[in-house]
Amino acid sequence: MSYLTPDRTKPITARKLGDDFDRAAILEALTINARNAARAVETLTPKQEYPRSIKDRLQRNKAAINAPKQDSVQRMVDREAKRAEGKGIGYDRWAAVHNLKQMAATMSIYEESGFSSPEELEAALAAASAGLHEVTGQTGNAVPSAAGIFSPSPTGGNTARSAPDA
Repeated sequence: MSYLTPDRTKPITARKLGDDFDRAAILEALTINARNAARAVETLTPKQEYPRSIKDRLQRNKAAINAPKQDSVQRMVDREAKRAEGKGIGYDRWAAVHNLKQMAATMSIYEESGFSSPEELEAALAAASAGLHEVTGQTGNAVPSAAGIFSPSPTGGNTARSAPDA
């Protein structure tokens, strides 16, 4: 005797079950199991995947730390210096493409910020620096009055006074 359920392609044999099992009881147990399996699929929570070994976990963490941010401009590669170090032609080709990508990203950021050239950016930085020096020059006379709060300690660092000297 064998039973073929709708979700299976091969029938289940009942030879080894014994004489006290009848067809109706087995089909009832199979339908209950099918309902339980369907309910379990609905409430199934995703398992957290664990690394196979400590080496995998360390490599994954290292890759995350060493990976550069894709939304930032990176440094250009000095191709002449790398050639002098003995880097091959493959590295040189990669560096050429990398440098082009970084130049394009730099120009994109210039345009997004409202600058059309590096000279305009330098002029804006100089103006901002002059404004900063002007502001710090106005508040510079307040800094010496705060210097009286600190006294030198025997270890060489400055510590704040907590009580007046007696």
